[in-house]
Amino acid sequence: MPKLVEELSISRVGLIVLTPDNLKKEWIMFEAGAIFAKIVESARVRPIVFGMEVADVGLPLSYLQCVKFSREGMLKVVKSINSAVEKKKGPKDLEKVFDKWWPELETPIIEAISKPDEAKNATDAFRWWLEENHLMEIPEHCG
Repeated sequence: MPKLVEELSISRVGLIVLTPDNLKKEWIMFEAGAIFAKIVESARVRPIVFGMEVADVGLPLSYLQCVKFSREGMLKVVKSINSAVEKKKGPKDLEKVFDKWWPELETPIIEAISKPDEAKNATDAFRWWLEENHLMEIPEHCG
């Protein structure tokens, strides 16, 4: 756990995955609070909504800039990540990379949503996609 706290303290972006199953769980509020407390700019704490609508997210998470897992929502997330990294991509380059790799991200996550026991595959796909496009380096132990 100390390694996770250390990594969180130097993180520039926090992504919170929200599903109908975890939305009302106490641990999601605890983890979201921990992320929010460590990330200086609240605009860089992004709940991503899977399998429900953004309007389904209640307080306090609804105060954050929630996005639905969709092309438009994930482009917002990627832009937020890009604004936090040292080597930023220009807007046109970022959209070009996003458009190229979006199907590689969308397909496994859509499949994982339909099979909740394979949710780890969706996390792995998202991690790979971010790292492959040099948008973020994610420590292996963070999931």
